[in-house]
Amino acid sequence: MPSVIDAALLSRWTAESAAGLERRCAEIDDINVFPVADGDTGTNMLLTMRAAGDELRRRYREDGGPLAPGSPGCAEAAAALARGALVGARGNSGVILSQVLRGFAEAIGESKGSADVAVLRAALGRAHRLARAAVARPREGTVLSVLAAAAQAAVDTTATTVVDVAASAASAAAEALRATTSQLPELARAGVVDAGGYGLLVVLDALATALGRPAGEAPSPPPPPRTRTARGAEALTTNRESGSDRFSYEVMFLLDGTDDARVAALRMELGAVGDSVAVVGDGTPGGTGLWNVHVHCNDVGAAVEAGIEAGR
Repeated sequence: MPSVIDAALLSRWTAESAAGLERRCAEIDDINVFPVADGDTGTNMLLTMRAAGDELRRRYREDGGPLAPGSPGCAEAAAALARGALVGARGNSGVILSQVLRGFAEAIGESKGSADVAVLRAALGRAHRLARAAVARPREGTVLSVLAAAAQAAVDTTATTVVDVAASAASAAAEALRATTSQLPELARAGVVDAGGYGLLVVLDALATALGRPAGEAPSPPPPPRTRTARGAEALTTNRESGSDRFSYEVMFLLDGTDDARVAALRMELGAVGDSVAVVGDGTPGGTGLWNVHVHCNDVGAAVEAGIEAGR
């Protein structure tokens, strides 16, 4: 059972996460009613995690494999995962997942020793702060609530091993996920838990599994919808985020050649064009690195032109 997080563990976690999301993909898509009832949260999180894994495997192929001399260290592997997720992020849920992986990359990169229990706690805390900052109008009862519970549990637990801390975080995430139904009116009407939170639970559960937690100790999945399927007329017409029922398009693009000031101006412009705005970067000082931009709108041209004004 691993006592620290290393590059090989990150590789196993990525594979376990992708496999878990693939198994649950249809189920997560089916309960996707917030912020937009478009039935793609599971698909978006799966594709984002696969993009992260593809980038990690690309690094391994170039450097000779995860355990070969000269292969990426833990910090390099975590950075590859974060970059792959940022570039390949799909939808709101994928953008948030990319920030979870960025949180791990930053915490591991800043650690001077091995990635131990303290680094895992720091990684979950950093992931929560980055994910919350990515959402223009955060609401309780979403994936952010689930991530907050996991991060807090990692801090509160008296566990002294990475597997036990990860298991505590996953258990707290499962409990928080069950509570989302009563926290958001949109979820209560459909009788479901938050789809993005469910996807995050799969990812956190995969981390505990990769670290060696016995399968019998995995948290129970969320309860099924009160109705046979959540994708009935009521779910599909549920209220979206403020104003979302007016917008027909989801626009995403990558942005570089910019800086923090222009990104801040871009966020404001996109907020005037549409909603569900998420603009997240790779953490390069001054904002000069790569950014992933997301907005729901009607005027696609205006959103793209705002990006052109902000950078490349």
